[in-house]
Amino acid sequence: MPAISKAVASDLTVTATLQSSGAQPEVISGLKVLYLANKVDADARTFRFYVSLPNRMLRENETPDGRRFLDWQFKPGQRMQIQVPVEKWADRIVLPIDAVVSEGSESFVFQANGDHFDRRPVHVEYRNQAWAVIANDGSLFPGDTIAKTAAFQLQTALKNQSGGAIDPHAGHSH
Repeated sequence: MPAISKAVASDLTVTATLQSSGAQPEVISGLKVLYLANKVDADARTFRFYVSLPNRMLRENETPDGRRFLDWQFKPGQRMQIQVPVEKWADRIVLPIDAVVSEGSESFVFQANGDHFDRRPVHVEYRNQAWAVIANDGSLFPGDTIAKTAAFQLQTALKNQSGGAIDPHAGHSH
């Protein structure tokens, strides 16, 4: 509750993520919190707040007797995940989580270099399910071209190229 109240007082916008059956969830950013509830729902143990969500009509049908039926993009009761900003990280680089791969305690991104990508170590200061916050320590600069997705696949391909040790059992296990 304090984080949401602080975001509203600072006039910050929130982002809604609509989970869908498609591969990519729909993200709606720049939303304003309209108001906060004045109590916590004791039964559900939830704190309600209301966000202005612009909706658009997808379809309108009219029956021969003049009744109208509307189909809206967002429906009442539809679940969304709301991201509320709680902290600003100045002078950092924010990347999609799929742009960063970890190996042990180290993290890497793949930076474009002509017709290939070079693996660059980076220091991840924060990560969640969608984003990674990278230290702006000179290992990567704002504006550098990196692979925004598939860092894991690039890492796997790099490891496969390097090959491994010769199998001492030559494929036989006893």
